[in-house]
Amino acid sequence: MSNIDNITQKILADARAQADEIANESKRVVDELLAESDVRAEAQSQHIIEKATEEAARKKAKILSNARIKARDEALGAKQVVLSRVFDLAQEKLAKLDDSAFGDFLTKTIASLDLKGGEKLLLPKERVEFVKGLGLKVAVEASDFVESGFQLQDGQTVLNYSFQDLVDDIKADMQGEIIERIFPEEA
Repeated sequence: MSNIDNITQKILADARAQADEIANESKRVVDELLAESDVRAEAQSQHIIEKATEEAARKKAKILSNARIKARDEALGAKQVVLSRVFDLAQEKLAKLDDSAFGDFLTKTIASLDLKGGEKLLLPKERVEFVKGLGLKVAVEASDFVESGFQLQDGQTVLNYSFQDLVDDIKADMQGEIIERIFPEEA
């Protein structure tokens, strides 16, 4: 698991750098929006004050509130972009695991399963020969392939360990933790 932890830490470091860039850009956009909103609100207030002071204050408050909501929405959108990128990077890094790390992952996962025998192991095409050399007690399928990770098939039963599905499975549980690590000042 330390390989995955190291990869996760590297991904988080890369994502944090990207997040800083996105956060800085988001802050700049927010500042511009607030500045523009303040200027518009003040101009409208002066015109409306002549007619009704109360109406001017109400409109200014509404404009500022809308600007803050828009700024918040843009910041949330930027965070979602960062999260998507973090999970995309995780999938890319997992798909590019070297043979040794992939072999360790595959061997440990298969060892943890209660296999009955007769299962077929589906792999990415480029990993078939390497995995055949590992001497696993599972038949390696050489005519049907998966994009990343692996699958074990036994009749109608499929155990799916594709990296995309593994990352998707942990996505909901990890989003909060990743946001806290990337944007600690907002936690």
